[in-house]
Amino acid sequence: MSADNNPTPPNSEKKSDKPNTNRPKRNRSRNNRSKSGSNGANGANGANQNREKPAQDGAKQSPQQERNNRNRRSGRQRDRRKKKPSNRISEHFSKRDFACKCGECTKSFRISLGLIGALEMLRNSSEKRITIHKGYECQESKEKSGNFRRNHFTTGIAALITVDDMSIIEAFKLCEEIPEIKGLGADFKLNMVYLDTRKEDERSSWVISEDGSELKMSDDVRKKYLAD
Repeated sequence: MSADNNPTPPNSEKKSDKPNTNRPKRNRSRNNRSKSGSNGANGANGANQNREKPAQDGAKQSPQQERNNRNRRSGRQRDRRKKKPSNRISEHFSKRDFACKCGECTKSFRISLGLIGALEMLRNSSEKRITIHKGYECQESKEKSGNFRRNHFTTGIAALITVDDMSIIEAFKLCEEIPEIKGLGADFKLNMVYLDTRKEDERSSWVISEDGSELKMSDDVRKKYLAD
């Protein structure tokens, strides 16, 4: 008998019990990082796509963009309004209307709220603009003018006014309807109306003629100067 009972086929190779170490290893950590990076990039791109893009020139804006633009503009306007100091002391009058006209005044500004209220009532009843030609007057200006007649300007309770599109007679009669006005004069020399809110029970009224004469109000004076 032959010693080789199980002959080995010529083309067969002997299998090794050792594992094959030549197989390439996968770099799982690198692959995971690349995948996570790509996912992050895709998420960022998606977020950017969801953001509203500014409209180009001539391009129609979405309703949301228009609302955002309006809100931004209104916010800037409110900020600008807050920064500007206001001189307004009532709905239709400001501090500048009553400031002393001397140009050298160093005294504090004084004006009566009662006078402001009376002028606002006159403004509402006439529905016309009122021009303040003289309001507060400092003591130095009063002394230089030498005019001490019925001068309540230094206490801030008097004003010399005209009313747009109204004659001095019409403005005077409209002032007579306001009980808060206690001093009232029709100045035909200056073509203006004087009024004050002095603390008196009875009203004092007068007329200053064109030659500067002061006439206490009476029936004859009213008929001569204030007749319709």
